[in-house]
Amino acid sequence: NLNRMINPSLNRNINPNLNYNFSGYFIYDKNLQPLYFGITVNREIIQIFDFNLKNIAFAVLHPQNGFCVFDTNNHYVRHWVEDSQNGFNEFDLHNNWIGVIK
Repeated sequence: NLNRMINPSLNRNINPNLNYNFSGYFIYDKNLQPLYFGITVNREIIQIFDFNLKNIAFAVLHPQNGFCVFDTNNHYVRHWVEDSQNGFNEFDLHNNWIGVIK
């Protein structure tokens, strides 16, 4: 069963390929190249997709106002730390900075 509220292939409002006023998150590498995008499911969950609209991960809020990111096999793969500009910095499992989320 597909949920139209959080599926960008079924809902153009949350599809950044079709909606220039997309209000979700863009995940960039350190060179500010866009890699993925995120859709806020609720205050505690962000669903992450590639630009081919494939669901690749999800992020869960942690107590320090950042997110733990899990792949679709439920493996912890990285984390986001809140920045001072309404976004996040992304770190790998070894705490190496790998990108930004805005």
